[in-house]
Amino acid sequence: MGGDGIGPDLVRHATRALLRLGELDGFEVELIDLPNSGAHYRSTGVLLDDDTLDALRSCESLLFGAAGDPELPPGFVERALILDVSRFLDLHVGVRAAYLYDERFTPLKSTGRGDIDLVIVRDTTEGELPLPGGRMHQGTPYEAAASVLLHTRHGVERSIRYAFDVARTRRGRVSLVAQSNVLVPHQLWEDVLRDVAAEQPDIDVEALYPDHAAMKCVTEPKTFDVIVTNLLFGGVLTDLIAGVVGGMGLIGSSRVNTETGFGMFEPAHGSAPKYTGMNVVSPVATFRALAMLLDNIGEPRAASRLEAAIDESLASGAVAGVTTRSGTSTSEAADVIIDSLAMPGAERRAAR
Repeated sequence: MGGDGIGPDLVRHATRALLRLGELDGFEVELIDLPNSGAHYRSTGVLLDDDTLDALRSCESLLFGAAGDPELPPGFVERALILDVSRFLDLHVGVRAAYLYDERFTPLKSTGRGDIDLVIVRDTTEGELPLPGGRMHQGTPYEAAASVLLHTRHGVERSIRYAFDVARTRRGRVSLVAQSNVLVPHQLWEDVLRDVAAEQPDIDVEALYPDHAAMKCVTEPKTFDVIVTNLLFGGVLTDLIAGVVGGMGLIGSSRVNTETGFGMFEPAHGSAPKYTGMNVVSPVATFRALAMLLDNIGEPRAASRLEAAIDESLASGAVAGVTTRSGTSTSEAADVIIDSLAMPGAERRAAR
């Protein structure tokens, strides 16, 4: 599902990479192209229908481009194609991965390739989302707005357990970010963290307030392995850590149902409509999302091969960067990475 703005072009290039990986690693893929987007809604009046939902149910995963159409009310497309799809498929855990590919991408001193390597796991169905809140006395000096912050033990526990599972495949450390000194629902996060940590003592844990966590993202980013938090803090920390590894163009993102295994995978950036058709937006975040998708569907060799190709392309300078001013076009970056999939470095990493 390409979606809006730059999304369709990025998904097209990622699909090229997926098909090439299938050739190299001997697996077949069946692709369903879903047209849902703001433009599709404007021409048909249909944004998200039963046919789309049935198609999603028939698939293992969704590779998504971006949502957001400036010709429609703000949030209209995003609510349908991201939030409603997430609710329908119960995509309750969000994952965003950040990695520093080369020291030239970071503003931090004495920080080099691989020194920042972390995953943010966040709840995507609770917090500020379940109850919409409201506004009253609009247009008067007494105008007020209110919403409810809701977390359940079930929702919190599945996010924290997923974070522990991810940490066990990495460096074995989980950092909880919650405002538990002030917000009562966040105290539940600390309670569940203690319970799960007692069951799984092989994982090191710490609990941080969000302001302290934000500071450490800049002063001590090397200390983070897996961060687990709510939707709001996870979004803020993603943008912050993106700033120290080179930009949102490097961040792959997913929403996963940990019980069914279905996932929605996308770049963490938006639809950037002003760049539509200009061939200047980096495909790296979409390719990283594809690597996450491949891991999720049981193709870790292909995922490792793709990550190695991205790593080599960025570290070598063949892909100069991920900003629109990098000098490497969308199609050039995609070609370099796809051509690198069969290179010896990618072969060695894929074989691990």
